[in-house]
Amino acid sequence: LIPSGVAGIEDKIAEGVRETISLLKKAEINFWMITGDKFTTAKEIAKNCGLFNKEKIIELDGNSPEDIEDKVIELNNELKENILNFGICIKGSSVFTLNQKIPKELKNIFLKS
Repeated sequence: LIPSGVAGIEDKIAEGVRETISLLKKAEINFWMITGDKFTTAKEIAKNCGLFNKEKIIELDGNSPEDIEDKVIELNNELKENILNFGICIKGSSVFTLNQKIPKELKNIFLKS
């Protein structure tokens, strides 16, 4: 087989989504985007629709409770420094670990943000 071409498909964000999200954020409504996409794809979608308009994105994707605990501590440090200009991407398996294995005081810090 000899490829004769390559095609790419872009799923455009619907018209008005960015503006609607912006208005809802002004009303101090928090968002959770749940997707089966890879981190890079999910981050780009979130940026394109205005969920993330931030430079810093904390990826919570640890392979062990210790890795995830380190990321939660990083998040807590961001909050302590009043650096609120960041987004969070969480891998599905990390949500399970966060819920099951992380000490309650760290879990509460994470979930209240």
